[in-house]
Amino acid sequence: MSALYFAGAQVKREPLEWQKMGLNYTASGYGSKIPTQYKIFHDEKWRRVYCCIYSNIGSLYVMQGREKTIVNIEF
Repeated sequence: MSALYFAGAQVKREPLEWQKMGLNYTASGYGSKIPTQYKIFHDEKWRRVYCCIYSNIGSLYVMQGREKTIVNIEF
């Protein structure tokens, strides 16, 4: 698993329909591939940011093929 560090990255908010209705992806709110409302522009393509979250901490990542790439965005 590799990591991406973005300083001033192109980020846009693009919520999915269930997010607009205020719903959670899972009943518990936890999971290994929870879609977020955000996308980042990487490798000439907008990519959805996902969150792997269990307990009270989560890791953000994007998918590149079948590989997860950790995202650390600094604004």
